[in-house]
Amino acid sequence: MTVEERLEKVERELATAKRRNQRLLIAAGLLLGISALAWLSTVNTSPVLAQEVNVKTPAITESGNIIRANGFVLEDAEGRGRAVLEMMAGGPRLGLYDENGQIRVALVAFEDGPMLALIDENGEIRDTLVSYKGGPALGLYDDNGKIRAGLDMITGGPR
Repeated sequence: MTVEERLEKVERELATAKRRNQRLLIAAGLLLGISALAWLSTVNTSPVLAQEVNVKTPAITESGNIIRANGFVLEDAEGRGRAVLEMMAGGPRLGLYDENGQIRVALVAFEDGPMLALIDENGEIRDTLVSYKGGPALGLYDDNGKIRAGLDMITGGPR
């Protein structure tokens, strides 16, 4: 086998590996986006009753009064839920909503690590940032929710 033939073979294998990696990145991004949408669709905007308790720990302010609850809803002047902080089975979640009740920002602390999702006015995820145990990942999506660019260090270094 000549040097040129070997070089052509290596170039073909590299092109195949690049296509495979691109497909894997797209699949991972879609999976992340779908799981984020599924998670976002379970947001509960109903009011949550809280109780005030008196706890004395060094981390608490001098008064020692804190409020404990499973969730909070922050409402605007018209009574619309604009921010929701709640405890879910998978971990705590913060959702920020626009004036139309559409979620625009979601932050969740999963057991595997935190995730931040930025959502456009049509409900499509546009950006995701995750930091799982395997490594961080950034996903950028187009108007249709399709991943267009991504950067991760999940397996074997940056891609």
